[in-house]
Amino acid sequence: MTDAQWRALQGWLRDWTGMRVADHRRDVIGASLAALARELGLASVDELLAAARAPAPAPAPAGDDIRDLLVARVTVGLTWFGRELGRLEVALARVEDRCRRAGLDDVYVWSAGCSSGEEPYTVAMALLDRGLRPRVRATDISVEALRRAGGGRYRTAGLAAAPSSWRARYFDQGPAATVEVREPVRRTVSFARHNLVTDAAPPAGWSRFDLVVCRNVLIYFEHAEVVAITRRLAAACRAGAELLVGAVEQSLLPAAATDVGPAPATTTTTTTTTTTTTTTRAAARQAPARPASVPAPASALAVGPAPAPAPAPRPGAVATPAAGAALDPVEHLRRGLAAKRGGELALAIEHLRRARFLASDRWLAPYALAVCLEGVGRPGEAVEAYRHAAALMARGVPAGLPEVEVEVEALAETISGACHARLAALRARGAAAVAP
Repeated sequence: MTDAQWRALQGWLRDWTGMRVADHRRDVIGASLAALARELGLASVDELLAAARAPAPAPAPAGDDIRDLLVARVTVGLTWFGRELGRLEVALARVEDRCRRAGLDDVYVWSAGCSSGEEPYTVAMALLDRGLRPRVRATDISVEALRRAGGGRYRTAGLAAAPSSWRARYFDQGPAATVEVREPVRRTVSFARHNLVTDAAPPAGWSRFDLVVCRNVLIYFEHAEVVAITRRLAAACRAGAELLVGAVEQSLLPAAATDVGPAPATTTTTTTTTTTTTTTRAAARQAPARPASVPAPASALAVGPAPAPAPAPRPGAVATPAAGAALDPVEHLRRGLAAKRGGELALAIEHLRRARFLASDRWLAPYALAVCLEGVGRPGEAVEAYRHAAALMARGVPAGLPEVEVEVEALAETISGACHARLAALRARGAAAVAP
């Protein structure tokens, strides 16, 4: 794509959907749109863009709006069954407890930004495992993704992270290494097109929800939109309901969460603060105050089972790894992530700096370090660490934590987007040393 095409496309996408498209994805998106133009019988990307930005975009041969097809090709849409299932189960346990105490079996869920459907089906299956009756509304901006979701057919490889029992319980074997979601599960999920920026929340025809899931969606938006969407999602929750975002997206939320302010007067939602949920300032005021000596934590990048946190250090002291592990970058990374989850950001920064120094060609340490540095008010240093992490991911190097390597590697593009989003947000706020 030419510079002019790219800048114009970024502006149109922001106008149409509110989404931000990072510059590092330019080549990939250009190739994808060139392929789409060929599929539609158009002569060039210029002709595709002209058709998409027309006041009333022409329908594609299959009957879809060309603009919808373009948006579908721009979004990543990477998902699978059982994604971040541990975090989901924590939220579902609380949802189940509230429903059981109220004598209810129906659980109302909104899966916002559901892509091709693996997420809402995962939620439904996890609720069925608990003996509950899921009522899931799944929405996305892409009509192409929604069509795939409604079909309920997936590649067998997409079940790799799901519980083994699900294969026999909730799927039928399909042709050519595919599986099909069984009809009883499919009946618990309904799909509809919805734009998180412009459309009403809750979606039309639905009341408030017991659980709102919006994972790996906020990375597409600028800071102002993240704040607005977070408030809108919270307004779609019942009192005490859960609002669940992706672990990676927690790095986008510290500023957004503190800028949300008191919920609108019509909103009685209180979201629970955990490493997997986001909280409004109104909810935060109800939580016990942290000791003044402990900084409020940046959102946790909680990957895989949490290692046991290191013993609390003496004031001013830095915890030392176990004997023989002082030069082990993986040990420092584990300890840094554990300290980060516990809100001990100064300790986390020390360990993550060591992990980064000892394994400078692995990206998880600089990424987590950047989140912590931003959390303690050191944006200039955070910028440098975000840039380091993004550059390593662009080279395709491993994350650096063996026990979760496969799952985290699958999220590399999403995390790279988070890095670029934070750099853009810091640039907008005038952080030192932030340049395009």
